[in-house]
Amino acid sequence: MLIKLDTTIDELIKNKKIKAKWSEIESYGITEMINLLWQDEIEYGSIGQATMVKDKAAYQNLFEGIPYKSERGYETIIRAYIDTDDNIVFQSSKGNVFLYETDEIDGEDLKYYNTGE
Repeated sequence: MLIKLDTTIDELIKNKKIKAKWSEIESYGITEMINLLWQDEIEYGSIGQATMVKDKAAYQNLFEGIPYKSERGYETIIRAYIDTDDNIVFQSSKGNVFLYETDEIDGEDLKYYNTGE
C-alpha cells in the first residue's frame, strides 16, 4: 500500500518536492483519500484532520494518528503532504516517510472522492 522512502520530510521540503499550498479541491480530496485508504481499519470519517502550513509546506495534520503496519512494525501516521507529482506523502511519529502513489490523480480527480460522484 505505502512505499517507504529513504529521506525525510525536511529534505523533501528543502528540495521543493512538497507543495507549499493546495487548492480547495486538494484540501478536501486528501481528507477523503485518507478516509478511503484506512476505511477497513477505522470508522469512516472518524479521523480528526486539519490542513496546516509550516516551513513553506502545506500538510494534513492527523490529530490522533493512524496506525500503520510497516516492514519495521507498527507506526503512527501523523501527517500527510502532497508532493509536486500529486502523490500523497505520509510522515510517521518516528519521522519515517511513506509514499502513496496516486497514479497521476490531480486536484480535479480528488474532487470526485470528496463528492462521491
